[in-house]
Amino acid sequence: MFGGRMFIGILIVAAFAGCARHRAALLPDVRLQGTQWRAIELDGSRVEFIPGQKLDVSLVLYRSGAFRAASGCSNLSGSYTMTAARMAFASIKVDRRPCPPKIKAREKAFLSALSRTAGYRKRGGSLSLFDRSGRRVAAFMAVQTR
Repeated sequence: MFGGRMFIGILIVAAFAGCARHRAALLPDVRLQGTQWRAIELDGSRVEFIPGQKLDVSLVLYRSGAFRAASGCSNLSGSYTMTAARMAFASIKVDRRPCPPKIKAREKAFLSALSRTAGYRKRGGSLSLFDRSGRRVAAFMAVQTR
């Protein structure tokens, strides 16, 4: 009886391990453009949801060279240029909305990070933006949208 239970347990573990590998193999690589990137860090500080915040701090890059973003309160838009390792944002417009002071301060940090961006690195579901000196100014994770 004990041997039978052990055999069934081994089969269940093997089945789950096989499914996990198969599922991981089916997941496509996250694309840089067209993906919603949620900010997780700005200038070395973790980005957390603040009471009164209406939107995630996020960024979407489009193939056209346009971008849209949210600062947690206001919406942003503009253009960007990109090469293999370089990226720069320009013509940043902000649809300013009244926000609590903490969210306004973070919005200012997000705008500063975007305006200082000179390079980027994407690995799987993570995106990092860097300034001219190579210092990371923002980190994002890909989020699945419906």
